[in-house]
Amino acid sequence: MDLYRYLQIMRRRWLFTAIGFLLTAGLTVAFVNEQPSVYESTATFVIRPRTMNADDDLRAIDTLTRGIEVSSTFATVARSDLIKDRAKLRLDTFTATSGMTVTSEVVTSTNILEVSVTGGDPEAVHALATAVGDETVAYVANLQRVYELQTLDAPRMPGRPVAPNRPLIIGTGIALGVGVGMVFALLAEGFAGPPSPRYLSDQLTEALRDNRSASYRRDNGRSRRKSRTTAGNGAGAAEGKRRPSTRRSGTPSASPQE
Repeated sequence: MDLYRYLQIMRRRWLFTAIGFLLTAGLTVAFVNEQPSVYESTATFVIRPRTMNADDDLRAIDTLTRGIEVSSTFATVARSDLIKDRAKLRLDTFTATSGMTVTSEVVTSTNILEVSVTGGDPEAVHALATAVGDETVAYVANLQRVYELQTLDAPRMPGRPVAPNRPLIIGTGIALGVGVGMVFALLAEGFAGPPSPRYLSDQLTEALRDNRSASYRRDNGRSRRKSRTTAGNGAGAAEGKRRPSTRRSGTPSASPQE
């Protein structure tokens, strides 16, 4: 079954097509509107050795380069419940922090630590990210005398939500709605039984009309080619008649004396 026939079925069963499309698209829009917006604020820190003598600095840098234990330890500290609870104490009592998530990771092949906070309120997310970063820096300062965290990028106020991706979800729902509408139309066509005589008559009339149009275009093309051929032959014959007369008129006649 080719695409043209599918389109014909969808047009003939347009009501079922519209029901499938509107149902799917409506459910998609309703689902997207029910999803809360999620905002994210991220801070980055550099794990570096404290200022000491040159030998200690070299050993500390070599340890950071060769292993990941120190960086992984600091990442675990940043996302711990202890740091999160201490950070909440820094905030205003009216700042809602329920449902927020704190994550941290070390950027691959670097000594950069990223601390991110996600939640539904952009202002609360920014405030908690700032507090978590400050508490992590303070905890590491008391925990380690060899390494320290230095702020590279402070957390910013999120302007746009990072999730959900509403345009993508709605576009997917619309495309899926077209497919569901086609399925509904095909099911309606299958359960409808054999086509009615009127439908067969319309299909036959349309086929005959297309056949006549194709025959007309074919005959018209043949007539044009024949006309061009006839015109070419006539021009050639006329040219042939003119050439002998020219030779006879230009040939000198024989002298009686010869």
